[in-house]
Amino acid sequence: MRVLVTGATGFIGNHLCSLLSEEGYDILALVRPGSDIKHLQSLPNLEFVFGDINTPDSLVIKGDFPSICFHLAADWGKLDPDVDKKFIRFLINSGLKKIVFYSSVCAAGLDIAAMPLDEEDIPQFIDTDFYGKYKYAVEQFIISLKRSNELDGVILRPTLVYGPGDTTNIFSLIKAVRLQRLSLWEDGKRIIAPCYVKNLNRAALLAATGNTFKEFIYNIADGENLSTWYVTKTIAEKMGVKHQYSNHSVLFGKKKGFLMFVLNRFGFANSFATHFAFNSWTRSYDVYLKRLYEAADRDMFTSFEEAIEETLLWYYQKNRI
Repeated sequence: MRVLVTGATGFIGNHLCSLLSEEGYDILALVRPGSDIKHLQSLPNLEFVFGDINTPDSLVIKGDFPSICFHLAADWGKLDPDVDKKFIRFLINSGLKKIVFYSSVCAAGLDIAAMPLDEEDIPQFIDTDFYGKYKYAVEQFIISLKRSNELDGVILRPTLVYGPGDTTNIFSLIKAVRLQRLSLWEDGKRIIAPCYVKNLNRAALLAATGNTFKEFIYNIADGENLSTWYVTKTIAEKMGVKHQYSNHSVLFGKKKGFLMFVLNRFGFANSFATHFAFNSWTRSYDVYLKRLYEAADRDMFTSFEEAIEETLLWYYQKNRI
């Protein structure tokens, strides 16, 4: 089977292409000219289409058009849903049958939403939540296409994605735990529910090729009720170090996080990646996963504890920590 992957050179896209290659799929990878394609070049049954989603009419695709698209790409300079709408229309007109859209729990309106997040909730957004509003608009377009029988589709909403090769999300906490410079807000009670990249892509492959994903939207995470305290304690145990942290209120934590962000920008601080202190790790990513586990056997997913071990092993092998 021939499949199209947009955003193939990104962290998630690289992992997805590796999985598809292992499973024997013929992969058409849409990449921007000048992108780092070193990893993708080593994969069998993969060919490149150079271009981007802004100019679909300029794409030259030889042979049969893929029947399935894994859509990860986004124009971060615009975050304009009309770009995605035009691109998806191009895919439909070219013969696409099904799309798996990598959305985000941000599409649930994290700043206002009641927790845990349910896929049926109607989101509300603050004015500056451009990313959440963008993802939600693309979701609604895909849902409208599915309802009108123009295109089959599944929407995945992952939480904080991490895994081997990630140098942002979980790496920030790993570094903080190792250096014992960890700050937790409200004793780490916030639920963050991280999402192992391999779990996300396994769910995506099943959604694309199986018949059990019958709903529009699915939350994806390693489990429910995983707090920052539990996540960081597990990391400490796996690394064999003491789980030591300073505790702050959310308000103080955000102020401190912003200060750390400014200091790091000018090279005056060496603490964990500060945009997480300022934003991500002080937000709640609590999600319901009932819909996911009804569509897929939970045994197919790697547990958070095992996923952390695999991720740490990669960091050790690459001398990142």
